Formats: sequence, C-alpha cells, structure tokens
Amino acid sequence: MATEIFLFGILLIALILNLALFLATIAEILQAKNDGTWKILWALVCFVLGIFGIILYLLIGRKDLQGNKIGFIKWLLIGSLLFIALLMVFFVLTFVISSGTAEVRTY
Repeated sequence: MATEIFLFGILLIALILNLALFLATIAEILQAKNDGTWKILWALVCFVLGIFGIILYLLIGRKDLQGNKIGFIKWLLIGSLLFIALLMVFFVLTFVISSGTAEVRTY
C-alpha cells in the first residue's frame, strides 16, 4: 500500500511537471513570430505527442535555440524532459506490473 502511494506521488509530480512544460511551450508557440498555421501545427504536435512533442518543438520548431551559443542549455532541457518521460513510463509500468501480480486474499 505504501509503495503504491509513493509511486502515485512520483507519477503525480511528473504529470504536474509535464503539464507545466506543456503550458509553457504552448505560450511560447503563441508568442512566436510565425504564421497561424505554424502555431496551430506545433500546438497540435505538442498536444498529441505530449512530452515527446515538446522535445520535437525544442529540437526542430524553436528557431532561436538553433545555431546559437546556448546549445548546451537546449540539450540540458531535452535531457531533463526525456528523463521525466522515461520516469513516467517506468512508474506506470511498475504500477501495472505490481498490480497485476498482487494476490487478493479473501477470508
């Protein structure tokens, strides 16, 4: 029981971070100096793909990070986002596996 609560807490923190990153990315997309179609497409990519859409936007869509001297920060951001995504997948799989093998005892 305590393990499930711990896993749920970690997953909840990861989901809140994912939501915050999603909202920050959408705000940045809306403030970009590109046409409306570009903004709608990137917003859809981020919505459909979640954290992986945000990573794609940072790699491909964000013009001011490409070719500038802040490349290290870009890779640090992408690495931390990948870590959050993998952490979420790990905890979901752990929860699914542990709940599937638990015994139910009836008295």
